[in-house]
Amino acid sequence: MAFMKLVKNITKSRTKRNDDAACFEEKVKLLRLIKYSQMKTSPYLSNQNRLADVIAAIQVMGSYKFYKLNFSDWADRISGDLNEADKWGKVFIEHPEFFRIDQTKKKASLVWRRNHPKNYNVDTRNEITKADFLALSDEKKTRISRSPLSNNDISMLIESAISLHSRALQLKQDSRWWIPIVIGVIAGVVSFIANKVMGNI
Repeated sequence: MAFMKLVKNITKSRTKRNDDAACFEEKVKLLRLIKYSQMKTSPYLSNQNRLADVIAAIQVMGSYKFYKLNFSDWADRISGDLNEADKWGKVFIEHPEFFRIDQTKKKASLVWRRNHPKNYNVDTRNEITKADFLALSDEKKTRISRSPLSNNDISMLIESAISLHSRALQLKQDSRWWIPIVIGVIAGVVSFIANKVMGNI
């Protein structure tokens, strides 16, 4: 990988007292590569409220009588604001480990809950048999959903979200290993330029 090769070369060059033109060019390239490095920010770190948003969505989508709704309806259920549909849609899309978007790209559901059979009557709050479901009219079938998750299931998903968030924070901290190298590179570049300037005076 070009990035790691440059880091290795520059690290070795730090043991030398004099910088040559080739080393200087490598340092400039490194500074540019760092800016465009392939380290991507985790969605859990996209804003300070993301973990809280994921947890809130898990709680509501795991317990509400209907397992799948459009973004605006979920926004209303989760935060009480239909105008936050775009915000919640982004949360659902950026966290496929918990949420699934339907083919229309307008409705979302909880992945774990989608594995439940569609046998939950939202009006009676009871489960029905497959035979009973098939006997229903098309209109009444719209009142059949997937059963809500248990409290234990919801707690497990929340713990998973917290764990993923913690891991993202740890990876971000680990990704800063190159900062001391960059400081050394900048110091070397400044020294190189200063020496050149002084030599031309």
